[in-house]
Amino acid sequence: MKWFVTIVFALVLGTGYAQSESNNLLLGGAIRDAQGGQVKHASIRVTNAEGDFYTVMANNDGTFEFTVPFDMVCDVRFYAKKHQPKSIVLDTRNVPANEQEWGHEFSGFSVDLVQEKQPQLPKVVGRIFYDVVSEGFITQEL
Repeated sequence: MKWFVTIVFALVLGTGYAQSESNNLLLGGAIRDAQGGQVKHASIRVTNAEGDFYTVMANNDGTFEFTVPFDMVCDVRFYAKKHQPKSIVLDTRNVPANEQEWGHEFSGFSVDLVQEKQPQLPKVVGRIFYDVVSEGFITQEL
């Protein structure tokens, strides 16, 4: 009986977690080098205005995918050993409540990192934000 209760509790908890994950922005893309090749062992650090952060590792082919909650602005930094890091501003505000219900997906963009012997601080190269006119997320280079 204990196992049955534990399994049911885990299923209910897992279902709730899966539902909460759908009410986010799913962001996906690739980290490439200057020639368009794969950058292995790259990482992405997401930091919100309060200073909370988490790190995501890109796959061996440089691709990544992670979720970000709505109604926030965060800094997304892309790192790889011996490469100049880059940063983008991700703004998930302004998404209408009725569109937040099922979540959004924005993928297929690429971040190019240039090899550097002595990398400096990340440079902000663009932003991703919700555009009310097109009813979707778009990019803007800075």
